[in-house]
Amino acid sequence: MIHSLRLKNFKALLGWLILSDEDGILAVHPNQRVELLEGTDILPILSNIHLSLTVEQIFSWLNI
Repeated sequence: MIHSLRLKNFKALLGWLILSDEDGILAVHPNQRVELLEGTDILPILSNIHLSLTVEQIFSWLNI
């Protein structure tokens, strides 16, 4: 599955994959580094966007 998330092919700078069964979010960085974030972990955001979000906030909005 991760191989299908090759960000360089899409010129993306950052990707999130929500894992609803595990209450986690995979953050995929341009260098293909993948990071599992859970609970109160703060999600990576593009540097020009001034925002702070946690995994818990995303799941509370989605009601998953």
